[in-house]
Amino acid sequence: MLTMLTSFASTINDVLNYLLHHFFTQQLLFDTIIFFIFLIAVSIAFIFLYLFRKKKRWQRKVYLQKSLNSFIGEIAICESEDELNEIFSNPGYQTVLLQFQHTESDRDLLISELAETSKKFRGSTMENILWLFEKMDLRNQLLKNLENKKWHKKAKAIQQLAYLQQKNCIDIILPFTNHENELLRAEAQIALVKMTGFEGLEFLSKVTYPVSEWQQLRLIEELSSTTCSSLGNIHEWLKSENLSVVNFALRLVEIYQQYDFYDEVKTCLSHSSMTVCKNAVLTISNISNETTADLLVAHFAGYDAFIQTKILKILQSDGTEAQLPFLFSILNHPDDSYKLEAAKAILKISDTGIVTIEELIDRNAFPWNVILPQIKNVA
Repeated sequence: MLTMLTSFASTINDVLNYLLHHFFTQQLLFDTIIFFIFLIAVSIAFIFLYLFRKKKRWQRKVYLQKSLNSFIGEIAICESEDELNEIFSNPGYQTVLLQFQHTESDRDLLISELAETSKKFRGSTMENILWLFEKMDLRNQLLKNLENKKWHKKAKAIQQLAYLQQKNCIDIILPFTNHENELLRAEAQIALVKMTGFEGLEFLSKVTYPVSEWQQLRLIEELSSTTCSSLGNIHEWLKSENLSVVNFALRLVEIYQQYDFYDEVKTCLSHSSMTVCKNAVLTISNISNETTADLLVAHFAGYDAFIQTKILKILQSDGTEAQLPFLFSILNHPDDSYKLEAAKAILKISDTGIVTIEELIDRNAFPWNVILPQIKNVA
């Protein structure tokens, strides 16, 4: 065995010596070093060339933006179309505008500047910006960007169409409101509302993807500057198979106090989704009438603990003596938080409620020895 190991080690040593003297020659090592030095030099040169070109593009962009801002400033303060045409025809500004005709990226920069400017102004200034946009025939460039394979390019184009109030592109944007890409469809939905207000919510009739909580907040924020004349197909949205649409419709009814939809909201109290039921309870309590309290009590048993507790709190402000028998029954509930909320409601509804409560419970036993002092202090 020892002889075999010695022989194997000797063979390995012979192979290494052969490679060292016949393959890894001094010339080969020198050539290898030269090759790697060349690769490093080429890589460094490429990096410097890339950074140089990037810097030149950045400098050109800054120059164009500075020149364009002066031009847009002149356009923005014009008071007539004759003034607009005079500024536009100015040889100095024509030279600036010609700079934006070289490449698509230049035209995209011009569109971006106009879109950003339009976000800051209203009235005649906005009309002047739109006049320039039409004069430069930039809509086709935006529509071309909509055909880009990259979703973020599409989303930016939709956003810019909205800022520039291109309402004749609504039919083109509408299909994107149900796009598989969440961020793209979100921008399309916002764009429609930005351009047409409450009419833009019509996408809710067709959208199959969820409208997230964050998106709902964005839409509501966008609508806040618009006068509510009509909530569109709210009847249809409250019956939608898309639960997020139902929840959003309930939120709109609540925010804009749409009392005419009371019966539709009442139907949602029996929805198969507890989330819809929760939102329906919140909504109907904000558009309540004399039947609301009894309605909530009638649905109480079918709800989860969160909604039931919420109903007890609603009865503290909206309850009447008609709900007292129900509230007295809750005093025996195994959950102490129910007892507390029911007792608060009873005290709000009835001046003699505390007397009846003390007759029904053991005031010295837990939890009533804790609850009673609390509700008496509040009362």
